[in-house]
Amino acid sequence: MTITGLIYKMGKVVRKLTTAILIFLILNSSFLVLSTPKNYSTRLNLASRLQKDQLISREKIQIQDNSNFQGFPGSGTKEDPYIISGFDITAPESEDYNLIDIQDTDVFFIIENNYLSGNNLNNGYGILLSGVINGLIRNNEIYNTTHGGLFIQYSQDVVVENNLIADHQWAGLELFETNNIEIRNNIFNNNNAEGIASYFSTENIILNNTLSFNIYNGITIEFSDSHQISGNKIFSNRLGGILLASAESNLIEFNIISDNPIGINLINLELNGPAKDNVVVSNLINLNGEGILLEDGENNSISQNLIDENQYDGIVMINGRRNVISNNIVSRTIELQGFVSTGASSDNIINCNLFSENNIYGVFIDANSENELIKQNDFIDNFSIPQAHDSGLSNSFENNYWNDQDYQDQNNDSINDNQYSIGGSTANVDFNPATNEHLVNDDLNICNLEEIGLPSEISISPSQTALLTGVPLEPVLVLPIAEPFLLIFFGAASITIVIIVFYLRKSNIHSNQE
Repeated sequence: MTITGLIYKMGKVVRKLTTAILIFLILNSSFLVLSTPKNYSTRLNLASRLQKDQLISREKIQIQDNSNFQGFPGSGTKEDPYIISGFDITAPESEDYNLIDIQDTDVFFIIENNYLSGNNLNNGYGILLSGVINGLIRNNEIYNTTHGGLFIQYSQDVVVENNLIADHQWAGLELFETNNIEIRNNIFNNNNAEGIASYFSTENIILNNTLSFNIYNGITIEFSDSHQISGNKIFSNRLGGILLASAESNLIEFNIISDNPIGINLINLELNGPAKDNVVVSNLINLNGEGILLEDGENNSISQNLIDENQYDGIVMINGRRNVISNNIVSRTIELQGFVSTGASSDNIINCNLFSENNIYGVFIDANSENELIKQNDFIDNFSIPQAHDSGLSNSFENNYWNDQDYQDQNNDSINDNQYSIGGSTANVDFNPATNEHLVNDDLNICNLEEIGLPSEISISPSQTALLTGVPLEPVLVLPIAEPFLLIFFGAASITIVIIVFYLRKSNIHSNQE
């Protein structure tokens, strides 16, 4: 074979190899784009509720005291509040300011039906309230500021409702040293920090909001007390659903919390004190990484929650003291346990829960946990046999139902005549296991807490039934195929492949003719 012929054959091989590589790269990159879910990199498809062509464009609004409301309709009374409405305020590139800034006022006012955008350029908030009493913020759309959507500080008696707050470089809404703020029926989506954050504040209400795809937590309550967090839908946030950090006496109820790394997280921030005296009741917590993580918490009550199909553990307690875990359904963990007690946890009560179909144990007590009472729970079809593990100190298992145990009750006292051996290094046993399940119906009140001397108020809470009347939230992973950029990409890739194949075939035909 001549050198020319060898070069010709090598050229054909190179062309074919190049074609194969190009096709592989294009198809592979297309597959990667198509197969990547948008859980933490997108926003909901949010339709604007305002007709922008009917809004009046204007620059920022700054009000420094009661007298600055002149020019807006109203007189500042409760019956005739000042009205700031119908504006399109979009920040120019070169200026840094809050789009609406109200400070040191106690007259009544309403901010409604405005479109506010920072264009991701100006260093300010959409709305800032400081030293304000008697404000109502409703039906606004607030987008793309570098500081955050709303910031409310040193204020009280303010309502924030029915707003769309999205795509901010910081939190959707922040509270700092406030009280009696009500945040209800808003959407907080795709913000680069929390959806809602409350710092050093008391007695605020967070009700019926949707918080999704935020980079930090859906809701953060830090060094703050006596908040009611109720009826919210919290899903697909990057760090977690709800965080209570060194927070006391907060109520978390009737929320749907799904597809977050941690559903609810109660922690102690260094030396600032534990999360304590909080009540977590009647929530649906499913499809998260960890269901509930309680770290360095004291005197918290976790009751009547449905904690289902989370990736790792249903409930994890680390260094917890005197907490009560009662009347929960903890089921179908994908990888780990139903309940875990670890670290220096002590004197906690795990009572009247259903642990069902968890991947390893229903309950796992680690080496340094002590004086834990595990009483009157139902253990059904957890993967490991025995269905509980104890390597701690002085922990008690009493009158639990174990569905893997043979039934024997000669004296008909509803106590199994055979003790149940617990796994782990302590060789612990349940001396008086129950012969029947404690859970009789769909209500989560499977035991009477007063039977073991617990305060009756923690058992008085609504039935889970109202929460579960709808279909449990299962966030859908949205593929980005409909986005214009990707449609252009796939179109260009297809055309490129066709052109390459055409020219290679033409080159081969020309070479064969020669």
